[in-house]
Amino acid sequence: TACHVTKPGSARLTAKGSIKARYLENCIVMAEQTVVIDDAVIQCDVTAIEQVCVRGESNGKGSIVGGTVRATARVRASVLGGPGNSQTRITAGVNPLLQRAIEKHREHIDLKLKESGELTKVLKLLATRPDKGEIAAKARLTLQKVNEEIAETLNEERALKARLQVADQARVVVSGRVYGGVTATIGKKTRFVPEDTGP
Repeated sequence: TACHVTKPGSARLTAKGSIKARYLENCIVMAEQTVVIDDAVIQCDVTAIEQVCVRGESNGKGSIVGGTVRATARVRASVLGGPGNSQTRITAGVNPLLQRAIEKHREHIDLKLKESGELTKVLKLLATRPDKGEIAAKARLTLQKVNEEIAETLNEERALKARLQVADQARVVVSGRVYGGVTATIGKKTRFVPEDTGP
């Protein structure tokens, strides 16, 4: 019903489904469906593939204070941030799992582009050495395979990016107040809140 630790990031909660708790403090949470919290989320890193809902309707409950909260469809709370410009980051409209997959594809492409460049240099050098024809043929075959792999990975990355953005349906909903120091991102658009404001 609660997760509270004194050392930030020392507790991790992961679920294939949803996570429900009374409060979360100083922990890392990942749910493939929804995260529902009754009272507060304090200095946590929370990711939900569907939505994050901090439900408190009264008594100052329902706060997200500090840390980072991400969800694909919706982040809902009564209060975002806290007194003293606590750095609170909220993100909606991007599927975090797809984002990670795209980052891995990008790393793979960068490595293969480097390999392709090195093979191209080797082939230029071998072109001046007629006695190295067999090695050059093997290098050309390797370069062809590397370039095909780059093209295939780029196509996979494009397909992932097409599924990534769902910002037109995403929402960050605050029923109470937003303190200064909150940064909210929906899709590619970001808004920093410098001063306390209402719902």
